[in-house]
Amino acid sequence: MPIYNFKCECNHDFDKFLSIANYKQPESEPCPSCGELKVLKQIQPPNMIQFDKNVKTDDTFRDILKQIGKNNKGSTIDPHFGGS
Repeated sequence: MPIYNFKCECNHDFDKFLSIANYKQPESEPCPSCGELKVLKQIQPPNMIQFDKNVKTDDTFRDILKQIGKNNKGSTIDPHFGGS
């Protein structure tokens, strides 16, 4: 089963092993830390990908990373990945 990362508005961050069919289940459950129903699934790269910050990337890839960061509140995506 995949591991999914979730985060509450109280900044509590936690992982869950869930089947693909149940990947959104924690969004309808209270936060394990504060008890509020404000938990959202976090977007993250698959665990099998290892990024090398020394690899140069093209402008299109950096533009995509910037757009993902803008569209996902609290994103930790580094738009400068691969140099600038």
